[in-house]
Amino acid sequence: MAIGDCLNDTQDDEEVETVPIVSCRISHHSEVYDDAVIAGTEYPGLEALGEEADQVCKKSFAEFVGISYEDSGIDFSRYIPTEGSWESGDRLITCVARAVDMNGNWAQTTGTLKNARW
Repeated sequence: MAIGDCLNDTQDDEEVETVPIVSCRISHHSEVYDDAVIAGTEYPGLEALGEEADQVCKKSFAEFVGISYEDSGIDFSRYIPTEGSWESGDRLITCVARAVDMNGNWAQTTGTLKNARW
């Protein structure tokens, strides 16, 4: 996955091996908007990685969407290394923006969410 990729990532599994990348012109679930490499040699655990990922993703959210996370109707999620992928050298946090419906459920969207301002 790379910044700008649109994804059909409906899995709620804790460990994801592949995510379908699709054209942003067709209906999709999310869009990659940022990533960051984590330093360290020892695996910090899912909770610590999740907290770090939330900070990374929130920090860059407004620049991508065009308004703050708190004021937006768009949500974010993130991919973080598992213990197994960490042992294989994975240190990447990947941030994805997701449209949500009126009930707060993830919704499909067409086109980019960059500068969506909603």
